[in-house]
Amino acid sequence: MDHIQIYIGYTAGILAFLPYIFYIRAMRRGTTRPNLTGWVLYTLAMIMIVSSSIALGAWQAVWLAMAYVIGQIAVILVAFRTGYFAFTKLDYTLFFISFLSIGLWMYTNNALYA
Repeated sequence: MDHIQIYIGYTAGILAFLPYIFYIRAMRRGTTRPNLTGWVLYTLAMIMIVSSSIALGAWQAVWLAMAYVIGQIAVILVAFRTGYFAFTKLDYTLFFISFLSIGLWMYTNNALYA
């Protein structure tokens, strides 16, 4: 049973790259212009998930989350040419919550809070 879960995790991690390939292709064709603010926030959240999963020893969750982080970084790099930055009140709120959760993790020394 453990081997099946490992293979499912690897497969999910590999399949997680597919949407990013299509999204990057759409950006290069000029059919979409991503807001870099949202992508940076999303990447920050995923990096926190990866970090807390590693700290908690939940290695099964790391592969999929790492695939998301790599895909998001690829989108951000391509988006510097085609995307734009626009901050809304929601973006500022999410940045605040993200840094608050990092602070809570550091204060309590418990990755589960992140």
